[in-house]
Amino acid sequence: MNPLSITRSSTLWVRALLPPRTQRGALPTYIGKQFESICLQWIQRKNAAGELPFPVFEFGQWWGTNPKTREQVDIDVVTANRNEKRVFVGECKWRNRFDWAEAARTLEHRAQLLKGFNEQS
Repeated sequence: MNPLSITRSSTLWVRALLPPRTQRGALPTYIGKQFESICLQWIQRKNAAGELPFPVFEFGQWWGTNPKTREQVDIDVVTANRNEKRVFVGECKWRNRFDWAEAARTLEHRAQLLKGFNEQS
């Protein structure tokens, strides 16, 4: 059974919005993107409450090329205070399994690609 075919209405909804070839793999991708948005909103709320390590004035994501590996890389959450030259980065993953140590190592390397900041959290 197709996991998207739980009910007739959900099947119709998916078929109406997605081309047939993408229906099977599109839902996890969609949920992952929505989860990234929720994570960014959470960070914005923590900042408004003064609960981050420093005040943040810029919020977003980052995509770029790692010059050593020549690969496209991304950082799901990037918050910055350019006046203090500080940046706070994070990864948001919607997965059944997650390797925290590997994610931390990857994020630490990717954060070094952000230029113009003296401190990265």
